[in-house]
Amino acid sequence: MPEVIIHVAVAIIVNSNNEILISKRSADVHQANRWEFPGGKIELDEEPSQALIRELKEELGIAVHRYQFLKIIKHDYGDKRVCLHAFLVDGYSGKPAGIEGQPVQWVSKSQLNNFQFPDANFPILNMLRLDDVIQITGVFSSLDDLMDKMQQCIARGIKIIHFRAHDLDDDTYINYAIDLLEVCRKRGVLLILNRTVSVLDHVDADGIHLNRHEMRKYSERPCAMDKLLSVSCHNETELNYAEILDADYCFLSPVKKSLSHDAGEALGFERFQSLLVSSCVPVYALGGMSLSDLETVKLKKGRGVAVISENWV
Repeated sequence: MPEVIIHVAVAIIVNSNNEILISKRSADVHQANRWEFPGGKIELDEEPSQALIRELKEELGIAVHRYQFLKIIKHDYGDKRVCLHAFLVDGYSGKPAGIEGQPVQWVSKSQLNNFQFPDANFPILNMLRLDDVIQITGVFSSLDDLMDKMQQCIARGIKIIHFRAHDLDDDTYINYAIDLLEVCRKRGVLLILNRTVSVLDHVDADGIHLNRHEMRKYSERPCAMDKLLSVSCHNETELNYAEILDADYCFLSPVKKSLSHDAGEALGFERFQSLLVSSCVPVYALGGMSLSDLETVKLKKGRGVAVISENWV
């Protein structure tokens, strides 16, 4: 007899202050006393969106007017298997309250790490850490030059930096990454290492990025859930593999012609969008991207853009 999977509609409810609503589980249920994103079980005759609207009315007393599907998350607790259908809710009427007696609280994204969540919620927490633009480091001549260019990116509002430097040996890369991380921590910027997973043993960065060849060495997620995992993808097969690895996001490239890809190899925005249809992983457009492409990428259902040369001056 196949094991039962519990399907749950989950809401990331955002208010006008860009705060997120969380609620606390009772002491007599699975994952007791942990905080979670509001929602509830999907009935056999319901669509996930229908369950979302019903549960938020029953649990919080609000009427949902606008929502957006975000991601499907599967998790095995050992004694229970769940499938979360995550939605962003940013349009509703009524004042959310714990109608069933559960404590509720509005918190900023930066405060979420102060609360203990069920393990199945980690992909949502990671998703909320993402930003529209990711900066990939470009060419630099020294550590001082790297630091200067990174500081300029941060001053322009960059919140996530991928440290890519394939020409550095491992020891130098690690030493540079340690210095970068100190700056990023002070400025509230996420640092993602573009290397092998083992580099996280030496640098406690916010995550790791794997290229298409490196990711194929693994059959499951190769890093802890509290670290962001990103991978490079170029086609549908690799996008599907990103889902197998439970990646938090991926780069899909090349979308446009760039210095490293001729026009014949570029996906184009229409192909980019078609590849995203079956993907459950947030996708960033890479390859010839600039900040001016962000609106188009968003319209094509991408999460954002990854840029290199535009800010790296």
